[in-house]
Amino acid sequence: MTMRVAITGWALASPFGREPAAFWAGVCRGPTPWRPWAFGPPEMGLACRVAVLPDDDELGAGPHGHRLTTLAANLGHRALASAGFAAPAGTGLALGSVWGETDFYAIPRRPPPAPLLATLARELGLTGPVANLPVACAAGNVAIAWAVARLRRGDAPCMLAGGADVVGPLAVGTFAFFDNLTHDLPRPFDVARDGFLMGEGGALFVLEPLE
Repeated sequence: MTMRVAITGWALASPFGREPAAFWAGVCRGPTPWRPWAFGPPEMGLACRVAVLPDDDELGAGPHGHRLTTLAANLGHRALASAGFAAPAGTGLALGSVWGETDFYAIPRRPPPAPLLATLARELGLTGPVANLPVACAAGNVAIAWAVARLRRGDAPCMLAGGADVVGPLAVGTFAFFDNLTHDLPRPFDVARDGFLMGEGGALFVLEPLE
């Protein structure tokens, strides 16, 4: 019989807040909580100068990698707290993100954890399998599936799994090149729509065997 896996803790960071009710109401009814955001130097000529961002205390300050690490660490700590226990020995992490860490790909076979994963494992006290799964918009779902597979194989007694992303230069540059970003605000059901906004946030779940 296939092992059943339960969600025993969770944490959310979004522009609409941390609580599920506020998040769902914001997604369904808006308004879009956009803020001014500097994507790059003026010479890049980016028309979009706003983004959809969570509270500053979720991400901290500094470069892209530091902000992503802060966001993921905060989510991990809150998810474990909601489950009511410290991470047991062997707990792992599956983190989905759009782009991942470029230095992760530069290493040949069997790469060690990239800086983001090494920092998160140390910060959260994780000693099990860790992975950053950079598969664009499906990343969070793929991370959860990867974590469930690790539990069913017996590789870990518990897994943190989900997705987190912050606005970084690679994503902005790519979407700007294809002219996907709106010049003001997103209007997905408007005949005059001209693109979308970049956003930040994430969610992590604590996964355990149901038994």
